[in-house]
Amino acid sequence: MGMIQTQAECTECNGEGFVIKEKDKCKTCKGQKVMKQSKMIEVDIDKGAPDGKRYVFAGESDEVPGYDAGDVVVEIIIEKHKKFVRKGADLVYTADISLLEALTGFELLIEHLDGRKVKVKSNSGQIIKPGVLKTVKECGMPFFEAPFKFGNLYINFNIVFPEKLNDMQKVNLSKLFPQLIQEEIKEKCDESYFMTDYKIEDENTSSSGGKKEHHHHDEDDEGSFGGKKKMRCEHQ
Repeated sequence: MGMIQTQAECTECNGEGFVIKEKDKCKTCKGQKVMKQSKMIEVDIDKGAPDGKRYVFAGESDEVPGYDAGDVVVEIIIEKHKKFVRKGADLVYTADISLLEALTGFELLIEHLDGRKVKVKSNSGQIIKPGVLKTVKECGMPFFEAPFKFGNLYINFNIVFPEKLNDMQKVNLSKLFPQLIQEEIKEKCDESYFMTDYKIEDENTSSSGGKKEHHHHDEDDEGSFGGKKKMRCEHQ
């Protein structure tokens, strides 16, 4: 019916065309010509190295007889920090301060990334407002390839408000800030409400009512902040 011819690599010489006698084989590599070996490579990371920076060590990868050795590539991946957020050479630090400190001044002791203790103080009479960053110049990261120059440190403030105030505290605050006292609304209103605490399960994301039918919304409610419905208030 015919002949079928196939070719296969020799299992004795592994296709190399010669065989080393057992007595002549290297005692270390067992005739394989290569051996596994561990090597320590020291990587000098530049100050201010960006995320994704690569260091290439030519010819330090695996070696195979008859081929050039490959390279070892070390890539820098920046680990997230609990307090600092890196923005190039700048750093953003979030600090918790009380409402009293926001109004009257504060001092912060910040442990920098290199372990330094840095004191940051507000200026006299300076009031800290929520969402407004403050700058500490040249207190950030060193610039890459220019390690004697530094970026800025930006401080984002989380103002911690008191849980509640008693009547005496309210009176004292009114005396301190009389210009902030809101005048009583004397104009007649059609309805009056008290606000309640926000609960995510109270949201109504469907204009047709969806699963929750205990709240009624007008069509105008669909344009509320964040694309979600406005919170309804309880009647007085």
